[in-house]
Amino acid sequence: MASSQSASRPNEAAGREGRGRNRRRQRHNDSHDVQLSRSLSMVLRHKAADFGLNVRPDGFVRVDDLMRLSRFTDYSVQQLHSVVENNDKQRFSLWTDDEGTEWIRANQGHSAGVNVSADELYERIESAEDIPVCVHGTSEGAWEAIRRQGLKKMGRQHIHFAPGLPGESGVISGMRYSCSVFIYLDVAKAMERGVVLYRSANNVILTEGLDGTIPPNLFASVSHADGRTLWPGNGQQPQADVPQAADEAAAREMRARREREGGVMAATAK
Repeated sequence: MASSQSASRPNEAAGREGRGRNRRRQRHNDSHDVQLSRSLSMVLRHKAADFGLNVRPDGFVRVDDLMRLSRFTDYSVQQLHSVVENNDKQRFSLWTDDEGTEWIRANQGHSAGVNVSADELYERIESAEDIPVCVHGTSEGAWEAIRRQGLKKMGRQHIHFAPGLPGESGVISGMRYSCSVFIYLDVAKAMERGVVLYRSANNVILTEGLDGTIPPNLFASVSHADGRTLWPGNGQQPQADVPQAADEAAAREMRARREREGGVMAATAK
């Protein structure tokens, strides 16, 4: 009996050692993929021009140009494909043109200084009915300032919303699971006021707002993850620091600018 037990121990130890190697190998592979994903986000969202990459108006850069950068030389194109295809938030898109050239872009999240066109990169929302839910997630600590000043782009090209809460159907990206405050946009009212909304390839809702801000008087409601209603309630009204009249004037100016641009485009087309 004793000999049987002693004989089994080396096998058990070998099994544990093998499982340990597998776990370490998996952690290494996961870390390698995470680092590649982070590098892609940094370059494609924020630093493409700094690295000398030519960015098209729709956000695409050539894969071969990207892979020549020193931070990507340790990766293969196959690893790039795997990270793009398996990214849980679908942050990136790959595309091959008619000549066989492969292109990659970040689907959203670009910094303000990146030269991309929203109309080339995203689908424009034409009706409030297209997005029955439009919610921005934030922290409880940030809510007080947002209640007074509104939502701002914060160095990005757009303010980000999701078409629901994390884990709900159709919600891929646009909000962290750690968010505890949920700000729902009154989409119909916002569009009436001149707010332009877009949808990205990974179903994030984006907008520049009015001069870079979604004022609080365009919030439909605000709730906490614990079920509390933060607004409306107890007579509390969100108030923007900018007076209502000035806010409406900015909206009118934005609508007039879009009409002028539309007229120029129509004249050019003729």
